[in-house]
Amino acid sequence: MSGNIYYYTDQSKLWYSCGNYDRYSGLTRMVVDENHENVEVNFACGCLALISVPMLKQIGYLDESFFLYSEDTEFSQRAIKFGWQIICNQNSIIYHKISASTRTNSDLQNYYLIRNNLIIIKKYGLNKLYAYFYRFFLEIKSVIRGRVSIKIIFIAYYDFCKNKAGTTTRVFR
Repeated sequence: MSGNIYYYTDQSKLWYSCGNYDRYSGLTRMVVDENHENVEVNFACGCLALISVPMLKQIGYLDESFFLYSEDTEFSQRAIKFGWQIICNQNSIIYHKISASTRTNSDLQNYYLIRNNLIIIKKYGLNKLYAYFYRFFLEIKSVIRGRVSIKIIFIAYYDFCKNKAGTTTRVFR
């Protein structure tokens, strides 16, 4: 089960309420909508995931090879594969320090988001080639908008192609 996640710095502002992983595009979308009641979704954000012991015994723990980001997407997809439902309940609430460990839009954050999303596509994508190209297209748009470095994109894709997972030894600014 998941719920509403509010910004720690502005506790009246909703950051996340439920999510959807699109197995065709390979993208996880976070939905911000306070008006839902026990909605079934296919993604639970890891910072507010209430997980039962029987579920953990059946499907295992979060995959540590992701290190940062997307481990919750993989876990959610694995849970669904084993027949579990993911319910989003608006009465479950936390306040979250968003990207406190990596800084929003940092090279480190972008690297793990890109590389790990590619790993998710490889494991769960329904049209992998389309999803890889679509993801790359979105990254190039981010470069044009000045949100991500082309160097980080190529490093993430290179590491993905070399099957590198877990923490990276690369140094990001």
